[in-house]
Amino acid sequence: MELVLPSRSDRTIMMATMAVFVLGLALSFSTWRNLRQQQESFHEHALVTARAIATGIEINLRRELQLPATPEHTNTLLHLHRTLAKELLQDYIKRTDARFIGLYNPLGHILLSSHNDPKAIQGQLPTIAWASIGNAGEWSGEMNFEGQPIMVLGRISHLTTAPACPDGQCPPDKQPPLLLIGVDMTHHLAAFGKYKRTAILQTGYILAVTIVFWILLLGFLQRNEQHRRLQRLESFNARLLDNMPDGLLTLSADGTVVAANPAATSLMGGLGLVGQPLSSIFSNLGLTPDRQPGQDWSTLKTADRHLEILQLPLKDGSEQRLVLIRDRTELAGLERELHRKEKLAAIGRMAAGVAHEIRNPLSALRGFAQFFAKKLAGRDPEELYARTMVQEADRLNRVITDLLFLARPRQLSFAQVPLAEIFREVHTLLSMDAGARNGRLEQ
Repeated sequence: MELVLPSRSDRTIMMATMAVFVLGLALSFSTWRNLRQQQESFHEHALVTARAIATGIEINLRRELQLPATPEHTNTLLHLHRTLAKELLQDYIKRTDARFIGLYNPLGHILLSSHNDPKAIQGQLPTIAWASIGNAGEWSGEMNFEGQPIMVLGRISHLTTAPACPDGQCPPDKQPPLLLIGVDMTHHLAAFGKYKRTAILQTGYILAVTIVFWILLLGFLQRNEQHRRLQRLESFNARLLDNMPDGLLTLSADGTVVAANPAATSLMGGLGLVGQPLSSIFSNLGLTPDRQPGQDWSTLKTADRHLEILQLPLKDGSEQRLVLIRDRTELAGLERELHRKEKLAAIGRMAAGVAHEIRNPLSALRGFAQFFAKKLAGRDPEELYARTMVQEADRLNRVITDLLFLARPRQLSFAQVPLAEIFREVHTLLSMDAGARNGRLEQ
């Protein structure tokens, strides 16, 4: 038998799945934003370092070279003291994270550089960098220099304290030089990489724990659903067994009853069945099987009971058995009544045949009786006897008609008849028999 039970955990599973999906998206977005902020923080830290180095270089160059306040004299002194300035720049390269320091005039010509090949970094700068330095006063960006990542800072130097042209329209040789600094980003990127790995591992760990809890939740919901289904199925089976009209027994391997439903107890006369051998129960009730019980229905009969029994193995290869008992007493009575009616129908058919066979000679006898009644008219008692023969032939014909009604029953019809005529007919029929026995009938 197939049994469909409603499921209630689908909605909970869907909500849990959506929650895990939303949590994964939220964690991924949060991790990505934190990494982005941390990357910007490292970028800003490198930029601050570059600005600090630039400020220190400007201060030391003004102090060591005693640079004047005007840009045109500053460019001249830098050219004259190139060796001393270069040594100062190289000393900054050794003591700080700077990898490249260079001074350029507004036209982009090299004034001073810490590197032997000053055009090495100048050629990698985008064209917009020089325009940004000239317009905004500062530009920064990341690039690779000699196989290492660096943060490049370019700005108008503060080697001079007063502008040469107060109106702001100065030729290139009178404008302050441009300072270009490249700061090593290796340590910053290494620290960012560690932070990135840690953040990804933490996010992965949280997601893994969430997925594990999600799997456990699914397992719990499925187990709870199975338990609920099992309870419903057990309740359904219990109600079915308690209310089924047929008896059901469970037998152990030695034939002892270990379980019985109410119908079985009722069929067995209300006795305590559990714990008793099935054979002794049948003996106490006087039930005798017509053959050895097996996997076919067998009959158990008493004076007033008619039971049928079927034994089946509880499961394949098990010695425990299920015994089905059904009461066929009423059905057996109906079968007997059916057999009786079949016999009556056969008798009716035979009576119909006999009636037809009797009616044919009876018609001849009645005809002769009428003939004698006419011939013996006026002669008493011969005429009376002849008329009595005709009446008795008619009565016998009615009896034959009633036999035909046995084969083909019809609705009875009631009619009023005079009792005096019936009494006279009875007196005529019985008077001769009464006279032969020294009796007398009086009307």
